Amino acid sequence: MINPTVLETKLAGLIGFKQPYDPAYAIIDAANLLSRSGYFVTDNPFVKIQSIKDSQDYADISSANFNELLRRKISASIVNVANAVFNENDFIDRQVVYKNALNKFQAGGVYTYDLSPGFICYKISVSKEKNIAFKIKRALLDFDGTGDLTLHLFNTANLKTPLFSKTVAVTLPFQEVDLDWVCVNSAGKGYKGDYYIGYFSDGMTLKPFKREYGDSVVMSAISELEVQPCRFSDFTNLSSYFDLQNESPYQPYNGVNPDITVYEDFTDLIVQNEKLFARAIQLDCQINLLSESISSIRSNRNERVSGQYAAQIMAQIEGESGENNIKVKGLRPQFYGAISSIRKELKKLAVGYDTQGQIMVQTFS
Repeated sequence: MINPTVLETKLAGLIGFKQPYDPAYAIIDAANLLSRSGYFVTDNPFVKIQSIKDSQDYADISSANFNELLRRKISASIVNVANAVFNENDFIDRQVVYKNALNKFQAGGVYTYDLSPGFICYKISVSKEKNIAFKIKRALLDFDGTGDLTLHLFNTANLKTPLFSKTVAVTLPFQEVDLDWVCVNSAGKGYKGDYYIGYFSDGMTLKPFKREYGDSVVMSAISELEVQPCRFSDFTNLSSYFDLQNESPYQPYNGVNPDITVYEDFTDLIVQNEKLFARAIQLDCQINLLSESISSIRSNRNERVSGQYAAQIMAQIEGESGENNIKVKGLRPQFYGAISSIRKELKKLAVGYDTQGQIMVQTFS
């Protein structure tokens, strides 16, 4: 998987646009002039600021909005290239923490645990061998009684503020709550570390059902994650201190059964090797802008998109073999070649070895 928002932010300024000499179109702002890679969208003579501005749909667009439009075009190309490179299945595993049946009601009555004070939770440790993301799609709740339950998810990068929180009104002995909490290692909220999902037990009237029937207490083995029940007795609300040294094991079932999906996360790999992707992003942006110039709903102020002009643009995009072996190497074939080159380089990063046979990871700069 990739995180489009992170990529759009981190790779902004990787490629840019050159300022035209024509003062009427010299409106490119500093952010769009920046190119850390040295690649510019306007390096192709058919992709000019004049033609881009005159063929976009709104004739009276302001300079500020036009610059924002250019940024959106680059952002779209960043995501397009990332998806083109990593187009294979990134799924690793999906499990609920407990998958075996539990016996909630017995002849002697309701079968529940009394809660201990503090933050009752699961500690989720992520594999250090891969770039892993996981999503807590939902939580299955097994509580006796009714009342509100607020789930919190923390990462050790910031134990003062939860990454996510959600309050649910528990009214049934079995209840599902949709979460869709995505945990990635490159979203500016901490790199890997440990995650804690749970709730504050103080003041709760709900009681979790016991898992003491058969193998109901057996926890699932989730690939690339280690999940452990635990408790922090002194962490009783969001205003108190979440001190990791106060962690203690928690044996009783806490009533929350998370449904976790694990993926490979390629976002950080792309960010750390951004220049490897620059040429492909440049090509994708050029293709998209040229395609829009043909399909524009406006009449071009400087040159109407005649059939001949449209044919020239298509030749630029798709390529053309002419008489006397004169060829136009199209942008799209070049784009596919750039994607192939990125994959080859990434494969080298993944399986490259030094003289001792140890895996060696190189970061391009």
